[in-house]
This record gives sequence, C-alpha cells and structure tokens, in this order.
Amino acid sequence: MAASSAPVFSVLVLTEDGSTSAHATIEALAKKLLTSVDSNCHTGRVRFEPGNPEAVAIVTANRWKEKKAHKKQVDLVRTIAAKISESSGYVFFHFDADVTWKKRKTSHNEGAFKEIVVSKVERILKALDINETDREDRLSRLLELVPTYSIEAWLYQNTGEAIRISQQSYRREDVKLFCQWRDDRSLLDEVSKPKEQTKLKGKHNRSLAESAFPAKDVERAEKSWARSVARLSECSCLRRDIAATYHCDAAEMADHD
Repeated sequence: MAASSAPVFSVLVLTEDGSTSAHATIEALAKKLLTSVDSNCHTGRVRFEPGNPEAVAIVTANRWKEKKAHKKQVDLVRTIAAKISESSGYVFFHFDADVTWKKRKTSHNEGAFKEIVVSKVERILKALDINETDREDRLSRLLELVPTYSIEAWLYQNTGEAIRISQQSYRREDVKLFCQWRDDRSLLDEVSKPKEQTKLKGKHNRSLAESAFPAKDVERAEKSWARSVARLSECSCLRRDIAATYHCDAAEMADHD
C-alpha cells in the first residue's frame, strides 16, 4: 500500500502571492494544469513542496526582479538549482504578467524572469561542470506560470463557485459580471486588475482553485491558461514523469495478480 502512494515526482511551488492561502491555491491550480497536460495524471502521486521561508519572502516581495544581485536572490536561485538537479524535481514559479493578454508582449516580467532567474540558475549549473545536455534537461524543469493580467484572471474563471459565493456573501452584486465571463471565457484575460472588479477581491482564491475548477473550458479560451498548459506540455521530462504516475499503478496491479 505504501509503495502505491509513493510520489513519482515533486514540484517546488513558488508564488509572488503573499496571502496565507497562496501555496494551497497555486498547488490546486498546478494539479489542474497537470491533468490538462495528461488527463490520466494521478496528482496524488505528485508531491508539492512549499518554498523555504527565504525563497518565499523574496518571491512574494518581488525582490527576485531586482537586477542588482543580493544575498536573498542568490539563495533563491540556489534553491531552484538544487530542486531541478533532483532526478525528478520541478519548480513551478508563479508570477503575474501585470498586463492584459492583448498587451502581453509589453510585459517586462517574463523577460525579467529569464534574464534574472533562469540565467543565474544556468550559471550555477555551469559552475557545477554539468554538461550542456544535462543543463538543458534541468532548466526545462523550471516552469513559469504566468496569468494575464493576474492570478484572478484564472481563478474568476471558476464562475460557478464565484456566483455561489456572490449569492451567499455579497447580495448577488457580481452575478451578472460572472455570467458574462462564463459565457465568454476569453474576456477575463483582457481585464486590467480583475481583483478590483468584484467584491470577492482575493478573499476566496483557495475555494475558487479547489472547487470544480473548469480547466478544459478555460483552456478552450486559448489565452494565458492554455499557454501555461502548452508550456508544461512542451517539457518532455514532465510528460514522462506524469505518465509514470499511472504506469506505476498498472505495474503494481500486475504484480499483485
């Protein structure tokens, strides 16, 4: 029994969201992303790890974007390098684009991530004398999750749960708006600062992530959620390890026959 529940791979979850429920929220969304990559993924065979306090502090404070290197930034990239150096270790790094989907090419955040985080992680791997093929393999397991405009553009896609919350706690004030977003799921990625558009704000993010999130419907909108699904799908190591979550189960069942 213990063997069948053992994790196949692990994911270090880093998020710029500083709320107390941030890790649980991103973990829930990460599970939906993994099952979007492969519907057979057994997310119970994946271990999701919170960042150490130092890494969490620098990511949530956005100090990771500072071009002038400092000790906490060095600690962060070392933490990431160590994680992706594990045989089946991944890092999911969430930060918001801070622009709408239509203006995504003007966002500085993805460029900053590659210039400041990815390049410094690669520098660490080079210093360890890791060959180019292995470096590329490891770096491919550092995966950014980038909603446009912000994480609420994904979370508010759970319109069923959002409408329930609005009816129960906010006198139905946002029901009409959530119905519009339900009927055209491409709209939310074009909303600037969506958190400021509803009474929900960021108070219910965990519930929106965990309660029947409509991942397939959101993917069909072909915007930032779909781009993150595609980004994860392009990682051959991740696809291999996802497959192992259900192939292991099949092998174990055969052993018991």
